[in-house]
Amino acid sequence: MRHRRKVFTARPGDVSYAIGEVPAEVVGVPVSRVLLARADRAGTLVQLADRRFAMVGEVVSVGSAHDLMSYARRRTVRCPSAADRRWLSACVRALADAPAAAARPVGPREPRT
Repeated sequence: MRHRRKVFTARPGDVSYAIGEVPAEVVGVPVSRVLLARADRAGTLVQLADRRFAMVGEVVSVGSAHDLMSYARRRTVRCPSAADRRWLSACVRALADAPAAAARPVGPREPRT
């Protein structure tokens, strides 16, 4: 059985929570740990219980560490705000340091024959 790659998604976010507040779940999946929280406005980088990662703020983006790093790098180039560029760069660094175990596919492994 092959593991399917988790789908990357980005959509407008719900920024109704306060600065420093962490959502309990993202796209219906519980948050397992917080990697970063923005100090200047609502925004967090979290790891989800299903081993994906999420950047939550004005935009909610969910996917693998690799996918989120690529997305953050692309957004950094187009971002007019220095504060947003610093935030996205910090997210890239945190995702690069995320444990390799989080990148492994979820589910049982097939026995080798």
